[in-house]
Amino acid sequence: MSNTAEVGSDTERFLGKRIVAFVIDVTVAIFLTVAAMAPYFSYILETYKDQLTKMGTSAPPSMSDWPEVMWYAVFGSFLSITIPFAYMWFVEGIMSRSIGKMATGLMVVQDNRHPITLSGAFIRTLSKCIPLDLFSCFFTKDRRFWHDNLSNTIVVSRYQWELEHEDTSEF
Repeated sequence: MSNTAEVGSDTERFLGKRIVAFVIDVTVAIFLTVAAMAPYFSYILETYKDQLTKMGTSAPPSMSDWPEVMWYAVFGSFLSITIPFAYMWFVEGIMSRSIGKMATGLMVVQDNRHPITLSGAFIRTLSKCIPLDLFSCFFTKDRRFWHDNLSNTIVVSRYQWELEHEDTSEF
């Protein structure tokens, strides 16, 4: 059975589902990041509102607070990377599918068709950080993304996977 397309459909349609799932997941990750960081930004704005209002005038802001401000910038950057990473890692690692994959009827499994593990999901999520990974399916013969090849995972139709495993679940 092909690792790139669900039974009964062509590769382009399957790739289209993956793109829709990706867009949904990016939207969810952005929402989670903004929701988690809103109190953080609110605190920064409240703490430094006097300096921020001085920025629009001729008086320069106090330089004594810049080390603390830089710490907030570094921490904010860390959160903006960690939150989406954790979302993809844990959701795919625990449920074998993200919210986007749920909406499109897809799931992630290992090459041997067993559910993905947390360690496999970690490698898969980390591999997505490779530059141009988003376009890597166009450079591989079997149309698999690099993050799928590196983590030994495939994305399959959940319905098809459940049909394949229906017989094995009965003892």
